[in-house]
Amino acid sequence: MGLELRLQEKINQTLEQRVEESVQKLREKDLILIQQTKMASMGEMIANIAHQWRQPLSAITSSASAVKVSDELGLLDKSSLYKYMDMITKNSHYLSNTIESFRNFFRPNQEKK
Repeated sequence: MGLELRLQEKINQTLEQRVEESVQKLREKDLILIQQTKMASMGEMIANIAHQWRQPLSAITSSASAVKVSDELGLLDKSSLYKYMDMITKNSHYLSNTIESFRNFFRPNQEKK
């Protein structure tokens, strides 16, 4: 009977060890999956920011180029300069607000809009 008991204990220990190893492997896989999900979310967020930024950046670049070309051609007057500067300022504020919107979106306990 002693041999049977020791054999049963050895089997139980082996099973416990295998269960612990399996649980550990599953936890590691869960952590990898969580990390991959976070990275996918970050990629999506970056793509959304890039999409939101393209048009304002283009407007800023065009306005700055227009100021330079107008000045080189001697066509830049104060009214035109202010118009272009207002356009640059407006688009810069839009870009800043876009960043803030994304930051607020990912804050915990923040109502999503």
